[in-house]
This record gives sequence, C-alpha cells and structure tokens, in this order.
Amino acid sequence: MNNKGEEILNTYNQLVTERTPLEQFWQDAFDYTYPIRGEQFSSKDTDPYARASAAKSKQAKIYDSTGTDSVRLLASGLLSGLTPSHLQWFTFDTPSVPDSLVPRDAKLWLQQAAETLFTAIHSSNYNSEAFELFIDLTVGGLCGLFVDFTEGFRFEQWALPTLYCQNVLGGQGIDTIYRSVTYKVREAVEKFGIGNVPELVKQQYESDPYANEVYQFIHTIRPRLNNGKQAKGKLKTSMPWESIYVCAKTGEIVQESGFHEMPVIVPRWFGIPGTDYALGPLNDALPDVKTLNRIVEMVLTNGEMAIAGTFVAKDDGVFNPNTVKIGPRRVIMVSDTENIKPLASGGNFNIAQSEIARLQAQIKRVMMSDQLAQTEKGMMTATEIQARQQIIRQILGPALARLQSEFLEPLLKRCFGLAMRAGALGQPPSSLGDTPFSPAYHSPIAKAQRFETIQAMNQLEEAIGGLSKLNPGILDLYDFDASVKKRADLFGVPAELLKDERQVAATRKAAAQQAQAQQALQQAPQLAAAAKNLNGAGEVGQEALAQIANG
Repeated sequence: MNNKGEEILNTYNQLVTERTPLEQFWQDAFDYTYPIRGEQFSSKDTDPYARASAAKSKQAKIYDSTGTDSVRLLASGLLSGLTPSHLQWFTFDTPSVPDSLVPRDAKLWLQQAAETLFTAIHSSNYNSEAFELFIDLTVGGLCGLFVDFTEGFRFEQWALPTLYCQNVLGGQGIDTIYRSVTYKVREAVEKFGIGNVPELVKQQYESDPYANEVYQFIHTIRPRLNNGKQAKGKLKTSMPWESIYVCAKTGEIVQESGFHEMPVIVPRWFGIPGTDYALGPLNDALPDVKTLNRIVEMVLTNGEMAIAGTFVAKDDGVFNPNTVKIGPRRVIMVSDTENIKPLASGGNFNIAQSEIARLQAQIKRVMMSDQLAQTEKGMMTATEIQARQQIIRQILGPALARLQSEFLEPLLKRCFGLAMRAGALGQPPSSLGDTPFSPAYHSPIAKAQRFETIQAMNQLEEAIGGLSKLNPGILDLYDFDASVKKRADLFGVPAELLKDERQVAATRKAAAQQAQAQQALQQAPQLAAAAKNLNGAGEVGQEALAQIANG
C-alpha cells in the first residue's frame, strides 16, 4: 500500500466518521422534499436503481408539496437572480485604480472578456447543472460544482451526499474535498489506463472487460502543501491544487494530476458551528413541513370515512353486520331501522383546514416563496416592485454575501483562468499591465442591493434642483458628471456607451466655439452700425470699434 494512498484513505474514513452525526439533518430535509436526491445518505453502497426504488416509497409518504414547491421557487429565484442567462450579470472593473487613469483599450478588453466569458458559460450546460446545485443548496445548505474546459466549459454538479469537505488553508470557503466514486472494470481502465489500474482490476479486464464488478476509488482535490513551497517537476504535479485517485481496496494511487485553481466550487448557506458543513434554509421550515405533512395525512386518512360515512349496527338475527355491505342501490334487510345508523365523526375538518392554511403560509414565508412567486394580481406598480425587492434584499442579504464570496467569485476566477489558458479571451493590451481587476455584479439581486444608493442619489438631485431655484450657485457643489458615471456602473451599462474625459472635453470645447461663433453672427449687424457711426471718428473711434468686436 502506497504511503500517500494510505494517508488519503485514512483521512477519507475519518471524514466519513466525523460527518455521520450530521447526516440526519440533511436526510430529513431531503426526505420531505426531494427524496431521490438525498437517498444516497442512507443507501451509500447500493446501485442507483435500488436507491430510486427506496426513494419512491419515501415520495409516496409526502402528502403535501408546499415544501417541495418552496424549494423549487427559491432555487429558481437564486439561479435567475444571481446568474441569469438573459442578462450579463458581471463585468470586470478596476476598483483600486481611478476610472480616468485606466486606458480606454484596457477598459474595452475587460468588457469584451466579460462578454465572451458570459456567453461561454451560458452556452454550456451551466444552467441545468446550476439549478440542481441550488436545489441541493436550498435543502442541504452545501453542494459542489466541478468546472472544466475541453472544447467549451463543462459543469458537473456534485451532490452533498458524495462530498466530504475541509477548509485546510483557513480561507473563506472549502478548499479540500474527498469523495467516493465507483467504476466498472472497463470504465476504470478507460479513465486511468491499463498500466495504472491495480493488478486485480487489470486481470479482471483481461479475462472479461465487460464484467459488472464495481471497484471503489477515493478521489481527493486539495491544496498542494510542501512546507509552504510549490512542488517542482512535471506541470500537472506542480500545480497549486492536486487531484489524486486511490483504489479503496489496495491503497494504490491510480492517477495524480493538478489544477491551477480549485476546480470545485462549494457554496454554503448557513454554517454548522465547529464544522466545515452547513444547513439550508429548509432546515428553518422543516418543523412546519413535518407538521403539515402529518396533518394532511390525517385528513386524507379520515377523508374516506367522512365521504363514505361510518355506521353502527346491531346484530339481531336478521341483520348481520359481518356480511352486509353498505353502498348505493343496495337493499339492506333489518327488523328495525334503529338497528343501523350513521356514526357521527368526532373530527373537525374546519380546524384541520385552518391549520393547513396557516402552516402552508408559514412555510412559504420562511422559504420566501411568497415573495418570489407571482402575485395573484399579476401587474404591480413600481412602488410595489421596489417594496418587494427591498424585502427580498433584506431577507437574503446575509446569505447572498456568503454566496458571492463562496460561489460567484471562485466560479468566475476558475472560468476566467480556464478561458485565458484556452486562448478564448485573446491577449490583454499592454496598457492593462499589472492593473488589478475584479468582477462587479449586475444581476437582478445585485441591482436590488444597490437600489438604496440609486434612490439616495435621486432624492439628493431632486433636492438640489429645488434649491437651485433659490440659489443657482448650489449646483456647483454636485458633480453631475460623476453622478452619471456612478449610475452607469450601478446599472451595469457597457463601458463603450460612455465617452472618456478627453472626448467629453473635446465635445464641450467644440460646443463652446460654436456658441461663440453664433454669438458673433448675432452681433454682426450691431458691429456694422457702430462702424458706420464711428466712421471718420479717427483713431479713438477705431479703438472703440475694436473693443466692441472683441466683446
């Protein structure tokens, strides 16, 4: 057994043991919303079809879909609110360098790079994989998204049950993952090569390449730690992140490679203290989801008795309750009509319906689906839309800050690095040099978060407009040029739509010269009359005429 392989197996087993007590939180959350996505917690060693069969029985015990629908709405709202496919939700800016000092060709390259990257991301399978990611994030609070580039971007969602996570470097997010993967004989040989698989796998392949026997491998992606120094040697074994596959049965390393950036983005919702794991927003609504499910189950169970009725009968020798069946168009022989009569139900469906409505509303409120879903009135005024966005912004604010640092930033960093190395973005201009740049977000949720700044600017400018009627000099206190640039940035307006300072200065100079020429034309008749009156007045008259001509 390889020492490094043994170390990886030991670490994996330790992480499995440490995470086991937390799995019941996630198991319950998935069981009441998406059982098929959480069945792997309780059925780690079974095949996907067996897990699907087990999940089907759990699905049959979900009697109300409010929890599932709320998860779907929140996941859809996060996807369309953070990374919409119809709107360029990010640009690249230079926050540490004043806008006036950034060359125009550098600005245009940054804009073109952002547009190219946006198109490449949403031309791939990102939207479908990201929706599943947000489903798992909403239910379990943690999930993974693997990002790679071949002929284009390729995204692969790694579900929570398969991920064992660590924060080794002490940064903001997860930087180390372990997971268990299984391959059949032929799959293992095709992935790792016949010369790299363990001897028992090689022998099995040579005897029967299509054998159904499955082998387990432990895959880890983690920072390459070498006493603070980057390893030297082959390119793939000297990258900052190492990727290693180890055969779980033999401990042999079957593949070792590396990545320039952490290729798995692992966003979290609400951290579990003392661990590297998290819980999702559904955890807050789970007690209500369970109670609602139980009440609806009771209502359905008692619904048959309420509809068909329950009867009491006396066995008097004529009427035998053991053989008589009550139903429509049936004749029942009794000696006395009092021997059979309906039994009044002791239940109260009005209370049940009231409690069901209360719990459904509570679940929707906690999951924010009452704000994310379409309103019954359909059309809303601008004031209503702003109030609704403000509510969503206030509720989602803390979670969105974490999603920005643990999801959006590493996602764009990884995609930018892959695209640059693939030559998809072209060479940056030399004028950009070492100027640091970072993403600025213009998604609907990001704009909603900046709405207060825009609203404050509107209110101030309205006030200045009113005060200027009393004191025109008040206009000199406000930089309207800077205001327009700031609004453009907050709204995400493309850089080429704004002129740089030199173009603005040239435009204003030309306008001033044109105004001066127009003024000269208007003064021409006056100058002619003055010249006629002063004609013959000698040098004094000529000097006065020159003074009039010069304004």
